[in-house]
Amino acid sequence: LTGLYSRAADIGTTSIIGYHEERDAQIADTRLSFVARQLVFGSASAKHQFPEANGPELEYGVGLSRATRAQPDFRGAVYQRSRGADGATTWSFEDDSSSGLHFDSNQGETSVSAKLDLRLPLTQQPEQVALAAGAMVDLRERTFQARRLRFRVPGGTSCPGESYPLDCPDRVFTDDRLATGELDLEENTRQNDGYDASLSVTGSYLMVDTRPIDTLRFTIGPRVEVSNQSISPFNPVARDERAELEGFREFDDLAILPAALVTYTPLPKTNLRLAATRTIARPQLRELAPFQFADFFGDREVRGNPELVNTSITNVISSLASDISG
Repeated sequence: LTGLYSRAADIGTTSIIGYHEERDAQIADTRLSFVARQLVFGSASAKHQFPEANGPELEYGVGLSRATRAQPDFRGAVYQRSRGADGATTWSFEDDSSSGLHFDSNQGETSVSAKLDLRLPLTQQPEQVALAAGAMVDLRERTFQARRLRFRVPGGTSCPGESYPLDCPDRVFTDDRLATGELDLEENTRQNDGYDASLSVTGSYLMVDTRPIDTLRFTIGPRVEVSNQSISPFNPVARDERAELEGFREFDDLAILPAALVTYTPLPKTNLRLAATRTIARPQLRELAPFQFADFFGDREVRGNPELVNTSITNVISSLASDISG
């Protein structure tokens, strides 16, 4: 039995001041963030040996995990430096998507897994010929949603100074200015700022492990994996619009993944190995989601691509290992 509980929180205050090439101006970007992450994991596994039946081995296990991430009220303010006709330098509040932003996001993911492996010797000497078979299942469900609110300053505002005053946002975002209408709070949540996603993988394998002579060993067999991936975006403030949104995707895949390993032992404690395998790489759920967010550096929009597909990879590996410690 294995259990794990982990919880961590990060509080960050970041101020970036420098030249913005696309705007041809000095920019000051201040961001305040709090992120809490939590992981709960539990698993149970067992292994059985049966010496009276020529030494078969049975191994199995199950696992369950729950991971969450919460980012409440991420805030950002952007100012641009300008110089007036009188030569005075001021920092003016920028009216863009990341300035005056209040961003909230929550993500939860649940995973369930199980496996079963059986190794069955076919000769009196177990190392000569053995047959192995097994199966596994891995189910993953994720829900993500975000909310975007933004303060706008209809009349504009600025702070004087040659260098950027770090307390400039504190002078703008006050209760008095909100009460008098100098600040407007608007809803900026996007249609695809939420999504449900799932990934299920079911696999099985059959393997033959044989040593025809003492110096040569062959391990060969195929693995079959059936997977299903789905992404269903929704509008967090109007979930009924789910069917009308772009980015819905459901993808089924059947993969046959052979593997072969040859081990040659010309000398005691010396092994020459040659292996060829085929594996598969699946896009992560966040890489498929159409959710858009701004990259910290450059403030460029980044989003997932629902059209991504699985990647088939062929690996060929050779190695020589020798123990020369006497």
